[in-house]
Amino acid sequence: MTEKRKRTVVFAISFAVLALSHCAPVTRESTSLKATIKPGEFAGEIRRLDGIAQGHGDPSTRAAAHLQLAVLYSSYNNPSPDYSLALRELETYVSLKPEKVKDYEIANWLALLRELRKLENEMDGLKQRIDHLVRSEKELKEAEKKREKENRELRESEKELREAEKKKEKENRELRETVDQLKALDVQMEEKRKQVK
Repeated sequence: MTEKRKRTVVFAISFAVLALSHCAPVTRESTSLKATIKPGEFAGEIRRLDGIAQGHGDPSTRAAAHLQLAVLYSSYNNPSPDYSLALRELETYVSLKPEKVKDYEIANWLALLRELRKLENEMDGLKQRIDHLVRSEKELKEAEKKREKENRELRESEKELREAEKKKEKENRELRETVDQLKALDVQMEEKRKQVK
């Protein structure tokens, strides 16, 4: 999945949220955000709405809180958007208000958030693959360095062995020459002995 495609989906979701926030009438179940919510206020508003969504006695109020949470989590103005939580809150809203799934805006928003979740999952999978490939590449580079070191050591050992072999060959030549000289000397001594007798 490309970064361009992800940006397009994020833009589409942001556009949908923006369109929903300006076109929908402000009611208890509106997808519009208060214009006064500033980036620093999102966390507090999310905590407040989460409390309502979990503990309010009126199911309609709980459903509206889930819808507003979905809006807050996916808002372009949110400094830490969480599209997975936005999808969860919107799905909870639809489970509390099943008739709303036929609403074009809600159905469209659900589809966009689901597509974004799918793309995020693909991105996570790609990140894992990249991490795996980076680790594999690092291991291969370390193994290559180890092999290069071993090869250097083997070349040095081979060089030492060749030098030792040359030294042994030289010693063998010198020994053969000495043996030949000793044989010649022995022959000469034998001849002198025969002459002395």
